[in-house]
Amino acid sequence: MSLEEHVNINDNRLEICDNPLECLHCSYLLDKLNNLAVDKILISTPKLPEEVTRIKVPILPIPNNVPFYSYKGIEYLVSRIFKNYNWIKQKKSGIYTPYLKLYFEKNSLFTLPVLQIEIIFLKLLPQKTFVNFIEILETDIPFITGSVGKIEEIEIRDTSELSEILKKPLIFGLPEFKLSGVLFEHGFTEEQIMELNYLHTHLPHLLNVDEKTNQVGLDFLRTQKTMIEEKLQKRQSEEKNCRSEFIASIFKEDNK
Repeated sequence: MSLEEHVNINDNRLEICDNPLECLHCSYLLDKLNNLAVDKILISTPKLPEEVTRIKVPILPIPNNVPFYSYKGIEYLVSRIFKNYNWIKQKKSGIYTPYLKLYFEKNSLFTLPVLQIEIIFLKLLPQKTFVNFIEILETDIPFITGSVGKIEEIEIRDTSELSEILKKPLIFGLPEFKLSGVLFEHGFTEEQIMELNYLHTHLPHLLNVDEKTNQVGLDFLRTQKTMIEEKLQKRQSEEKNCRSEFIASIFKEDNK
């Protein structure tokens, strides 16, 4: 797949191959889109925050966590983190909607990458809200995933520091996301591996609120789901055309 074929010109979406982090074209475009997304956030932030609050939840690649290495699993964990968060009340009190960042991280203790969920508020949280998150990260999350999440307040001195916090790290050269690689050998389905590949295209962005339920909106992976569906449809269409051409060639030979 050439560089031009990785970009859908109509909607400017990224069409990645089956092994994006070992593909120079994919890696280049993912890094560029990541930087553009962060720059857009910085431009839309009228005043540099003095502090930010960051929630970080690691999902270790252990057998019990395999279901969470999927879009449904990620959506479930994000909803659990915000289970007691009153969006309407926080909005009225001036708490900005947080940014979501999803990425993978190398860890020398594991062959497979660690999935990281980060939620970033561009200001400090009220003490009661902060404590509530601590309780969830130290009780609910360990019960579900086997690892403790953490929340921290970070001082921001300049734009570059905020940019670094928002930027999504990409582990280029990692071969574990192949459809015939280590993930496949450890029981991950082909659908999961495709979802994990397209998770690289998820850029830091604001979480939405479902105003009907006053809960976090779970549409933050909608673009990735659409891209996967389009890729599968394209693949099925190509396979169908190949079969038709093969059958046609057989009849052509028989008619000679």
